[in-house]
Amino acid sequence: MKTVASVRKVPAAKNKKEALLVLSDFKNFTKEKQKPVFFTRYSEQYFTVHSNTLRPQTLRSYKQSLSNFVRLVGDIILNRLTPKHWDQFKSRRSKECSPITANIELRSLKAIMSTAVRWKLDRNTADKEASFYN
Repeated sequence: MKTVASVRKVPAAKNKKEALLVLSDFKNFTKEKQKPVFFTRYSEQYFTVHSNTLRPQTLRSYKQSLSNFVRLVGDIILNRLTPKHWDQFKSRRSKECSPITANIELRSLKAIMSTAVRWKLDRNTADKEASFYN
């Protein structure tokens, strides 16, 4: 029997326990390793894709919101963003401008993050999205 170089031979399992062990090893072998995606890097992709679909004023607003977030909280890896980061942003930004402006910027950031969830760049964010403002 011919084997392909990319196919890994798996030893035959003699019982259920061994079969489960082989299966878990195979799942770990085939699991994709996703490189961390920073908020600014993802945002560049977002703006590239949506530059023609968003109004210029909306695009400027989103970019300003992102800039303020990175300045006040930092450039964080997407799957490490927590509700704490959003609260920090809102608190720090509210000291610089009105709370209404801070909330508008939060809405802009949420729109950007919703696309990250759709693009599956951040598998953890889907669970966190419900608690975005909490």
